[in-house]
Amino acid sequence: MEKNDGVDEKIQGEGDNMKVKILAVSIFLDSATTEYEQGNYDKALKLLQKAKGRIEKLPHNHPSRKIVLESHEKVRNILGLSFYNRSDPFSFSVHYKLISKSTCPSHVYRNFSDLISLIRRKVFCNELNIPELIEQDEKDDDSVHILARIGDAPVAYARIWMNRIGTGQKTNIAVIDRFCTLKNYRCKGLGNGVLAQAKATLLNLNRTGVVSPPSSLIVIEIPVRITQIQRKLE
Repeated sequence: MEKNDGVDEKIQGEGDNMKVKILAVSIFLDSATTEYEQGNYDKALKLLQKAKGRIEKLPHNHPSRKIVLESHEKVRNILGLSFYNRSDPFSFSVHYKLISKSTCPSHVYRNFSDLISLIRRKVFCNELNIPELIEQDEKDDDSVHILARIGDAPVAYARIWMNRIGTGQKTNIAVIDRFCTLKNYRCKGLGNGVLAQAKATLLNLNRTGVVSPPSSLIVIEIPVRITQIQRKLE
């Protein structure tokens, strides 16, 4: 049974009142944005899905339907879902997992490290012919890893690490690299979702003081041969 996310309690007893139905959608959308800003990306996706379900039940000719649809699209953009095909079954079956050596139990970190190594080897070593000794480096243990899965299968990935520069009052630069999506899952918006999760994670790290001083710049590193990603980031 799905765990109550707390939002449903705010809109119980709505009945058939159209104003309350519109309010319910607004609550889900506002809550999705809040969860995203707090770094809870999976929860934000579930709330957005609930809002979508309620919008679909509204009469098509009701003037408020267009307004909430526009609000729904704005939240989709905030969550990095603007490139998803709405009929694509992957849109809301993607799960994002954050992994770091400092916060995960050792056995959990090892298990997810195997999945991460699998997807990175397939893309960087097998496709791009990058030697495995170069692909894996010492930054892995100091990184926050973002793994997108459909079911239990890894499909997209990126990692975040901090590059401290300067002397005295140092500056933190957030680096996002090893950004990749498996070949059969490309052009479905999965990479965009990973980047949105990375942004949410950095916002949360800065907000909670885990990164001090807060990161002032984000650098995304990608192989020079992947021109399609370069064009999307321009």
